[in-house]
Amino acid sequence: MTIYARIRKKVRDICAIRYRPKICEKMRNQLTNKDFTLISSNCISGILSHDLGLEFRSPTVNLFFTADDFVKFCLHLDEYLKEELISDDEMSKEKGYPVSRLWDIHLYGVHYHSHHELMNAWNRRKERINHNNLFICMTDRNDCTNETVAQFAKVPYPKVLFSHKPYSEYPFVVYVPDFSKESEVGQLQFYADMQGHRYYEKYFDWTSWLNKYE
Repeated sequence: MTIYARIRKKVRDICAIRYRPKICEKMRNQLTNKDFTLISSNCISGILSHDLGLEFRSPTVNLFFTADDFVKFCLHLDEYLKEELISDDEMSKEKGYPVSRLWDIHLYGVHYHSHHELMNAWNRRKERINHNNLFICMTDRNDCTNETVAQFAKVPYPKVLFSHKPYSEYPFVVYVPDFSKESEVGQLQFYADMQGHRYYEKYFDWTSWLNKYE
């Protein structure tokens, strides 16, 4: 990021923070489906739940998956949730943060200090999952391919995928043109404008989507 881009982002963030409480208040007032679980491939579920004033009901808070691993996880959710998290010490040392293995997939605990902390949070929050009110969210980050998106289409829950390019054949894909010149979407939890909207809110109405399946 250039110095100019950093300055622009700093100014945007300062302005956005002023408006953010009103946006959160509006979303909380509009939301009628308050007992849902949002499983996400990255930090979106935790940030959105915080903004909506809801308890964390997803074990995927504060971590991320590779795209293919996340789709596998969602396609076989019940089976994976029965498995025990195992620390991948070698990969943890390489990454500099805890990486845990769940059967044949990896969880990257970028916001955790240890495997023990990650495991405790995972086990605590997976008990809160509402399997009858479950939503899935992923992005095209972390090696997402066209085949990954095709596999994601098979996930049997209400779902959304944020992408840097359009997929007209998949109604669950939300195109984010701000990243059309990139190879994947950026950090969607960042502010997209000075009015306080995050990128994942700019082109998608979360409360209408969640309320639709109440």
